Amino acid sequence: MANSTEGANKNTALKAGGHSIRASYDTERDALGLGINAWIDQYMTDNLAAPPKEDYAEFIEAYTDITERAERIVREKEQKRREKRQAKEEKRQQRERERRAIVDKFLLDLEPLIDEPYRGLAMKKASTSFRTFDTPFIEDLVNPWVRSNGIINDNTAIEVAEKANEVLRLFPKLLELDFLSDDDAFEKAGKAFFREKFPNVEALFNNTSSFWSNGLNSKFVDLLKDGQSFKAICSLERNDLSPLLLATEPTASRSSTHLSSNSRKSLARRVWRKHWDHLDTDSSFDSTKNTLAFQASHNYIGQIFAKLDRYATWLGQEEKIADEDRRKSMLNEIVNGYYSQTLDYFMEQKDFELVKKYQTDSAFRFDEIHRMRGQN
Repeated sequence: MANSTEGANKNTALKAGGHSIRASYDTERDALGLGINAWIDQYMTDNLAAPPKEDYAEFIEAYTDITERAERIVREKEQKRREKRQAKEEKRQQRERERRAIVDKFLLDLEPLIDEPYRGLAMKKASTSFRTFDTPFIEDLVNPWVRSNGIINDNTAIEVAEKANEVLRLFPKLLELDFLSDDDAFEKAGKAFFREKFPNVEALFNNTSSFWSNGLNSKFVDLLKDGQSFKAICSLERNDLSPLLLATEPTASRSSTHLSSNSRKSLARRVWRKHWDHLDTDSSFDSTKNTLAFQASHNYIGQIFAKLDRYATWLGQEEKIADEDRRKSMLNEIVNGYYSQTLDYFMEQKDFELVKKYQTDSAFRFDEIHRMRGQN
């Protein structure tokens, strides 16, 4: 306690001393009639032997001159850098304008060299900024000069046009579909399907099955030039001829009372993928394999439609599911809902009671899905 009191007394004494000194300085300054800054200068001269302010003039002048010179040098260097960057950018832009003029002339020279029946279709400009032409293989042909700064000379347009015309002249023969036989069920159906899909060359260029392009890409061209017409025309549909399967399935119409249009299309795609993966892997056209796959696809999708019909009838009996909309929803869920195993589970089960439980009991469905995954 005594130490605390002693410390407090010392602090009080120091504060009192500080106030006394400050009061003394204030009295002295007031007696001299000086402002605070002038009095500080006077105090430093009288008490600290500091030279008067005037003696600093030469140093201040020299310091100011050096500082201004340094700042000027920095500004001049920055200005030179800006001018150099600007000159470089202007030079780049000039080169780009010159290059663009050469490319524009090349494309202008190319267009009249394309065969007349296809010219407007093949040379249609793309609607996106990252491509020049709408048709992929035309884009691939001009890319080395349009996008990759290849050297363009007087013969470039002629050489590109010859390559484009070589491909374009194969289109009429492709659309004759002579590579498909009228004596085979699948090939006859395929011929009818493709004739409806591509009645003329314009339809090839306007094809939308590949989403972002018409599908006339380098892969299609390579297959066509290699004589693999069937694989070439299938590639325009991304090797998915499920609409052909659906159109030729005699039992498909009965399912329309239960399944939506999207569900029928989805089911046809699944069945097609199940039996037609060889279209992606086989190097040549195999008529026998295609015919067998077509028959297997129809057998399988026919079994599915027939079982869906029986399940729909069973759901409606004794009001197991009284609401008709709910029954339709459950039938569509088998094709589209839950996980990919749902359709497999439906086809595997002989007891519709288990199918109904799978669809209405989430815990049971979870266990069954894990069981099937374990088996796979």
